[in-house]
Amino acid sequence: MQLLKPILLSVFLVLSLIQAKPEQQKKAKAAPTTASQVPQTPAAVPNPQHVVVESIPNQHIAVDTLPTVHEEKPAKDGWDIALVIVGILTFFVVGYQAIETKAAAEATRVSAEATEKATKATERAAEATEKATAATQRAAQASEDSVKEVKAQALIMERQTTALEASVAIAKQNVDLVVSRERAKLRVNLDDFAPPQATPLMPKVSFPIKFLSVTLRIRFYGLSNAEIQSSGFESYLSDSVVPTPRTYMLPMQLPDVVTPLTPISPQSTYVSPYEISEADFKGLEELTGFLHVRGFIKYKDVFGIARETTFQQYWRITNSLTMIGPRLAYWSKTGSDEDNRET
Repeated sequence: MQLLKPILLSVFLVLSLIQAKPEQQKKAKAAPTTASQVPQTPAAVPNPQHVVVESIPNQHIAVDTLPTVHEEKPAKDGWDIALVIVGILTFFVVGYQAIETKAAAEATRVSAEATEKATKATERAAEATEKATAATQRAAQASEDSVKEVKAQALIMERQTTALEASVAIAKQNVDLVVSRERAKLRVNLDDFAPPQATPLMPKVSFPIKFLSVTLRIRFYGLSNAEIQSSGFESYLSDSVVPTPRTYMLPMQLPDVVTPLTPISPQSTYVSPYEISEADFKGLEELTGFLHVRGFIKYKDVFGIARETTFQQYWRITNSLTMIGPRLAYWSKTGSDEDNRET
């Protein structure tokens, strides 16, 4: 394209020169003829020849022939050169156009081949995409089948787990039954509180009353031994039905190992304070004072399981009279569930 521009410019210049030449010639013809430019009359030709022309049948015409006159031909102007240049330039332009046309055709062919290759590549890519889509669908179907299979297995495992849990629960219940039947159990029972009473032999109770005690008895249940770990209990007077225990309890006199055949002696503890005044005693009768007892026994059964028996009660006097005269009274539980339990 860069070569075509100067060629076209040269053609334009040549055509401009060719167009300007006839204009100059026209101007020259239109100019007045000078004396020097008027052609002189040619001189008489010497010795004219007499020629008989037999152009008409049976007639002879005499023609005087003139000698041959040689005129000078005008010199060639720049037209021929211009035409040669135009031809050369046209040759180059046509050659250049042929080259460009060939290059364009080659580019078109290359582009067509590239387009064909791209089309084939697109077709292959589409085919690969189709195959990948089909593979993805198969994988999705396989995954869905796997999920269904996993769900089915999970349901089976859940049922098996439920059945196993039920079996474990039943086995545990059986074990608990065996343990409950075989293990040792210690239970505490309190004897009725018997405060001093006036009798015919002792019509008046003397105060203060010293070392008033509360007695409890430990009952053993079971077929195996109990290993005593620790124990303690106390009794005290309080002006509230709500227990106000102290921080220390005296230990019970128990053997280290209690068997079903071991005799357990009654356990007694003195009521605090150790001297009971007449006012304290009257408070029990008028329900303004309360006698509390609390204690515990920690032990292990034959299976090595830690057990504990706790108790916390108070002596409750009612307003109901008994058949023999005194009002009805008994030990009543107080405190929380943990204060009265057997594990």
